[in-house]
Amino acid sequence: MGEERNGQPITEQLMAHLGLSSDPFLSASAVFFEGAQRQHNLETLHHMAAFGDMVLMLTGDKGAGKTSLLRRFEATAGKGLSVLSLDASTDKGLKERAVPLIYNIAVLAGLLIAKGESVQHVFGQIAEKLDQRFRDDGIRTVLIIDNADQLSKKELQFFLLCFKALHQESGVILLLVGLPSLLKQASLGDNAGVDEWLHQIQLKPLSKTDLVDYLQLRLVDVGYEGSLTLTQDQLQHLVETGKGLPSRINRMFSSVLLKPGALKVVSPKVSKIPLWVSLGIVGVLCFSFLLVSYQHGLLDFDGVEVASVLESAIEVPQSGGDAFLETQKLARMKLLDTALKENTIKADSLVAEQLIELEARQTEVSSRS
Repeated sequence: MGEERNGQPITEQLMAHLGLSSDPFLSASAVFFEGAQRQHNLETLHHMAAFGDMVLMLTGDKGAGKTSLLRRFEATAGKGLSVLSLDASTDKGLKERAVPLIYNIAVLAGLLIAKGESVQHVFGQIAEKLDQRFRDDGIRTVLIIDNADQLSKKELQFFLLCFKALHQESGVILLLVGLPSLLKQASLGDNAGVDEWLHQIQLKPLSKTDLVDYLQLRLVDVGYEGSLTLTQDQLQHLVETGKGLPSRINRMFSSVLLKPGALKVVSPKVSKIPLWVSLGIVGVLCFSFLLVSYQHGLLDFDGVEVASVLESAIEVPQSGGDAFLETQKLARMKLLDTALKENTIKADSLVAEQLIELEARQTEVSSRS
């Protein structure tokens, strides 16, 4: 969004152009788009977190809106839920985390962990404390691990196995958030009964209609009073390059709206047939026409005077190019009619001759007998 034109950032140009009070695409915006099943996804998370006993998994492509959905989930969690949230991207690139994530969870849960305690023992203490809180206050804790696809396989499987083993009325539930590949990474090598303890929610990309509604919602939130109208080229550009991902659409919208000349509109591919192929097809068609015409006797005029036919057919005054073409058309049609009649007469005569000859033979045979 930092692109400039005429020395002014394009975001400021967008705000001035539409009369906005601030940037509609700030990452800290509290706007929540309910379309593309986002509201349904949110309600599913609420229900499963409050009453379920499965490990939850929220997945989607980069920029699909996972963070926005999580913020909305935390804001609407209600009195019966408490949220502990961590980001697994800390120490990204290390094969083994310098400090296992479980220790950070213990700190968030308010536990004092003695140095050297095993991760299994630490998890047991966390689960026990949160269970007790659930029994006392009726508050269940949702542990959210964002960017969980960046966990090492060993650490990810540790969390999965620990939460899978918890009893049904546990006071803590796990929500893993990451890319779609997270589901494959979460495989424990035994798919039997996996649906009994793991529930995945996959975020859908925005459709063309969702895209316009989403942008309208964002703009109205910062003071836009009109109805957003995009040209077909602008909309198609956002659909094709945004791929239905809110984060990408946010970055592109200002340039698409203010710089229409920079649009990348994909032209439909037209299949081009080489000239020699076209000429070959025409040649084959002409040969086929001549062959069929010869087989049916259409080219055997037997003395029909073509010149006289043409001469008699040309009776229309030639008053220009169109009259001349019409005259030629009538001449060809009359020529064809004459040829067909001649061939019909010939066919009738031939049949009559064959009948007379057959009758003579029968008479000759009868006289001999």
